[in-house]
Amino acid sequence: MRKKNIRDIELSEAHILGTYSRFPLSVERAAGSWLYDRDGRAYLDFTSGIGVLNLGHCHPRVVKAVKEQTQRYMHVSNLFYSDVQAELARELTGHLPGYQVFFGNSGAEAVEGAIKFARRYGIQTRGKSCWKIIAMEGSFHGRTAGALSLTWGRHYRKNFGPLLRGVKFVPFGDIQTLKRELTKDVCAVFTEVIQIEGAGIRPAEKQYVQEIERLCRVFGVLLVVDEIQSGLGRTGCFFAFQHYGVQPDVILSAKALGGGLPLSAIIVGPRVQEHLGPGDHASTFGGNPVACAAGLAVVKTVKSERFLQSVRNKGQFLRELLLSLRERMPDVVGEIRGTGLVWGVDVNVPVKDVINGCLNRGVLLTRAGENTLRFLPPLTVKPVEVRKAVKVLEQCLREDFQ
Repeated sequence: MRKKNIRDIELSEAHILGTYSRFPLSVERAAGSWLYDRDGRAYLDFTSGIGVLNLGHCHPRVVKAVKEQTQRYMHVSNLFYSDVQAELARELTGHLPGYQVFFGNSGAEAVEGAIKFARRYGIQTRGKSCWKIIAMEGSFHGRTAGALSLTWGRHYRKNFGPLLRGVKFVPFGDIQTLKRELTKDVCAVFTEVIQIEGAGIRPAEKQYVQEIERLCRVFGVLLVVDEIQSGLGRTGCFFAFQHYGVQPDVILSAKALGGGLPLSAIIVGPRVQEHLGPGDHASTFGGNPVACAAGLAVVKTVKSERFLQSVRNKGQFLRELLLSLRERMPDVVGEIRGTGLVWGVDVNVPVKDVINGCLNRGVLLTRAGENTLRFLPPLTVKPVEVRKAVKVLEQCLREDFQ
């Protein structure tokens, strides 16, 4: 490791709370699919800021929008109207007539707000006892107290209790158990249609998601779909739930929405809107105009059918390369799951060691679940970069584990 990286690492470890396991590199600059450390080494970034950089690092449209907005105004609070905030809300709801948006700063904040909205809806429509929530085994919804209550992994929750009461977990994919748990005191079902963070990239079956929606309608329960990592083109549709032909009551968006700036959105249908008014929820920085300007550039780019088709094409290319790798190395590479440009590769060797091996060869990957490598490249990734990432993974597996 070279001098500038070492200095930054030592300074960070001395002064920043040690809640992250970090790669041993300090970032100097980044562009497109590439990140450069403080000593000049280049890395092909297939982490995308953990799903934030769907348009890659420093996309020209995002940079231009941010620069222009900072010269107009950077913050005015939600006591006033903001043209850029309104335009972004219109773009987000373009295919969702009648829906409205509440802006926040992070995915966890969006989940927290959705919990409040769901409980308000349940209590006002079905009585004071209707405040319980169903979530899925294998889910990940964030690390704040409320969001953590809906997150499945026990290691996330250990020694942080007591968390919210009234959350019931059911197996992801098990419609019969869900149906049994839809009692009169349940106000909402929270789900991802593709579990990414907590369960190692597991897309739901189409019939299962459609049946969840049907049951929610029958029982008068809200369907809340977490699109924080799966949305904004990641799966080849603008939102992942669009693959399933369903219409959630609440959609949660964040990560890629701000193009690298903190921004989230709770997108709510008419059934929820009528139970919320002035003073019921707020966020000082929510919908910050600079973040919204970046978000507007992201959404306008991603919503193009031509752009989404390119994601599907590159996703299919990545899938074929990974399947071919599994054929060549069946003893090391296991199941491959995903869609669009989010793929999980099960490996029969320590995931952390594979990630470090790829890092040493100039490719950045991260994990999902216990033994799954997560491929999460920018949606703007080039086919030659996709091929390089898989080639480096194969080189790592052959040289370090065989």
